[in-house]
Amino acid sequence: NVLYHANNLFWSVARQPRYNLKLEDYARPRETAGRVSKIILSGDHLQLPPVPASSSLLASLDGTSDEHKAGAAMFANIEQVFVLETMMRFRDTVLKKILEKMRTLGGTTLSDEEWQALMDTNVNLDRSNARVTEQFLNKTADWYHGCYLWSVITLSAYTCAKLSAKKARCTLFYVQAIDVPKVKPRHGPADESGNLPRETVTLYQRMLQVANLSSTKRLPGWTYFHQGMRVRLTGTVLAPWAVQDSTGFIQFMTLHPTDAEALNSCVSPPAEYKLAYPPILSIKLDKEEREFLPPTPCGAHRDAGHANECPDCTTYPGIVQVKYLTVAWHYSESAAGYNSSVQRMQLPIMPEKACPLYGLQGTTADPGLIAHWAMPARGSRDIKWLIVYVMLSRVRGLDCLASFGLNDKIREIIESGPPEELIGTFERLFGEKAKNTRIAASNARRLLGWPSP
Repeated sequence: NVLYHANNLFWSVARQPRYNLKLEDYARPRETAGRVSKIILSGDHLQLPPVPASSSLLASLDGTSDEHKAGAAMFANIEQVFVLETMMRFRDTVLKKILEKMRTLGGTTLSDEEWQALMDTNVNLDRSNARVTEQFLNKTADWYHGCYLWSVITLSAYTCAKLSAKKARCTLFYVQAIDVPKVKPRHGPADESGNLPRETVTLYQRMLQVANLSSTKRLPGWTYFHQGMRVRLTGTVLAPWAVQDSTGFIQFMTLHPTDAEALNSCVSPPAEYKLAYPPILSIKLDKEEREFLPPTPCGAHRDAGHANECPDCTTYPGIVQVKYLTVAWHYSESAAGYNSSVQRMQLPIMPEKACPLYGLQGTTADPGLIAHWAMPARGSRDIKWLIVYVMLSRVRGLDCLASFGLNDKIREIIESGPPEELIGTFERLFGEKAKNTRIAASNARRLLGWPSP
């Protein structure tokens, strides 16, 4: 596919000078998508920007590269822009009013009743009351955990996996990542017994404690899972089907003989077990029925091969094998003066419901969302507003939202209004076309005899 694409690209570039074609013709709206008859681009402009934010279509064009300006111009040449205004996800009138007020340019004040309804989602568990805590954990066992900070999501991942294993009555397995730094620590070699110096061990522990998966190339320091658990892939396993953020459940797993022997020697299955070697996980992908693994014939068809009509022959629709991946990431400690490229080996999975806010965009958090309102210390006002807006717009109603850390600072963010630069850029690029499209759609509806909305 790569060679095919490269060949087509070569002849497309070579065609222009050979036939003296005009370069500006390739930027026309009908040409930018390869002359397909129709192309639909959809999305919500009130979402978190890409990283870095300066690469966003809606970022300011001042001081950007010519390529960025050309890309923005291509989007600006889109002929029809439909702005969808009806919110179909929400069934809570109070939540809808809060979100409508959030989108008010310049900001507006929440009523005391609206703020109190939001504050009522705050969770204040009395740790001395085990029954109340147990009720809350049972109610929210299948809820999503959302936060902008990876440090919180990493802790939530363990909580989600542990509660899931307890509910399923399965052993919770966990696997530690293997980090091999290119620059050896300057703490001396191992002693005669093979033990590393304490400073070296501490350095490796700090590597494992790096919570941000963007820094570690999407491989976590620890993975937690059990038989039958729902998981989310953190990296690409089999493109284009098993890619980052694909979801599914662990249908079965193949343990390393050392771990299998150790578990078989246990009198009863342990509640938790640290695997010495990463297993091979067979994960059934959601909404996928392709057969990626070869079928297993039964005893009667062992020589002839798998028979489709035989009920004893086994097939594996939608199942992919997930093994450990190897990536290179960079670790730095300015205080210790240590910098090194690090090779990490780990399984690319996390519990499905422990999800950073970027991964939750576009998701309806059914049956509910546990919102952790921790904010980045250096986040801009615009980013903090988008964090709050994205978080609140994931749920259908306030009755399926549980908040930790909701306070008056969040209210100030809500009442401050949306980022003016983002709204202004969207209006400059698409505002006039959206108005014209609305008029054209109304005329088309009338000509077709369709009822008015």
